[in-house]
Order: sequence, then C-alpha cells, then structure tokens
Amino acid sequence: MVNRNLRQFPAVVVGRLSSQTIAVRWSDPRSGYYGEQTWRASQSRKHAVCTATGRAIRRGDTVFKPTSQGSMQPFNRGEMILASGVLYDETSSE
Repeated sequence: MVNRNLRQFPAVVVGRLSSQTIAVRWSDPRSGYYGEQTWRASQSRKHAVCTATGRAIRRGDTVFKPTSQGSMQPFNRGEMILASGVLYDETSSE
C-alpha cells in the first residue's frame, strides 16, 4: 500500500565533492531524470522550500544551488537545498 501523504522530492544528495560543492541526482516526473549535477554553496536570497527535504528555507540561510555549465543555465536553477540538511563525513578527504 502506498502512503499518498508522503511527498517525493526530486533532489537526492549523492555525495560531497568539496567543502563548497555537492553532487545531486535529480528526478522529477514532470521534467524527467537528469542524472547528477554539481550544486554550489550560496546564501538564499529569498524564502523557499528545500527540494531535498521539504524544510523551510529563510532568506540568508546557507543553501546549495545548481551550477551552470558554461552559458547553459540549468532548468532547475531556482531550486535550493538547505545546507544544514546535508549530511556528510567531515573527516573524509576532499
């Protein structure tokens, strides 16, 4: 039996690439599967909802946002992942 009250989030954090970047796998039924993207740490400029957890994001929170590939803007450029929700092993090497 499927619990229809559980929301599926399109972003899954795959791993930490550096102190400022994470790898994210994106899959959304409306826009499709886009494999892994690199997301970079930034400060939120607006209130939003974390695309990986559904938690509230406030202006000024540290978040991760998709990076651009040259002049190509990612389709999900307005999405954010709350940095405090990203778990990683701080003892691992970069």
